[in-house]
Amino acid sequence: MRRSRRIAIPIVLLLALGSRIAAEQKSAAPRETIGVAEQWAKLWSAKQLEPLVAMYASDAVFLTGTGDRITGRAAIRDAFQKGMASATAALTCRSVSTGGSGDLAYDSGDYTETITFADGKKRANKGSYLIVFRRQPDGKWLIVQHAWTEAPVAAK
Repeated sequence: MRRSRRIAIPIVLLLALGSRIAAEQKSAAPRETIGVAEQWAKLWSAKQLEPLVAMYASDAVFLTGTGDRITGRAAIRDAFQKGMASATAALTCRSVSTGGSGDLAYDSGDYTETITFADGKKRANKGSYLIVFRRQPDGKWLIVQHAWTEAPVAAK
């Protein structure tokens, strides 16, 4: 009877370790999605519309910091084009948490932004973002859901 206990304990430990390794492998973000938010910020700040829009799936949804829901790549392009025409932004993103499982992955983080309007006025923003990616049939990872919070920084 003692012998079976000695064998059972290592088996339980191996099963627990195997479950933990499997969970960690499932939660790893695909390398193609790492750094996308930072790249997004660079493209936005440089007003590079087409490369920015190409990051989105055709059925993507963009949720603005003010609560607007923009659905579809064409509508996202239109909204981004209007935003780029009305102001210039200096945007930085910092990824805090990434993960994925199967054909879905996410990146969540924080951002800071200084917006300069055509009249020269500036506004500082900060907030958080969440990007959800889906692997496409061709293997490419595209944004399918993108949400921002907006918490204006207090004036100095």
